[in-house]
Amino acid sequence: MTVTQTRFVSGRETYAIAGITSVSVAREPTLWTGPALLIIAGLAAWASSSWMIGVPAVMVGVLWGLLQPRDWVVSIRTASGEVKALTDRSEKRVQAVVDAISRAIVARG
Repeated sequence: MTVTQTRFVSGRETYAIAGITSVSVAREPTLWTGPALLIIAGLAAWASSSWMIGVPAVMVGVLWGLLQPRDWVVSIRTASGEVKALTDRSEKRVQAVVDAISRAIVARG
């Protein structure tokens, strides 16, 4: 990943700084499919009088959903729309990239 006054390179994509109208940090939503299935199975087991299986399953499902790592995204807007240009687990790295792109936009005028 590279940010200069003229371009932003992320992976195999290159974006012209002159074409970027705004840049922001976004947080990806957590995917609850797996945890939700476990919670539903736990509730079904609990409802059928098997609370020794149901309660721990519900608890594990809730913890699994809450403790999932979330990705942070560099979101850039161009004339053609909004693009998720970079995804990372570190909020600090993503914020540093957003700051660098913002400085490049200001420097280009």
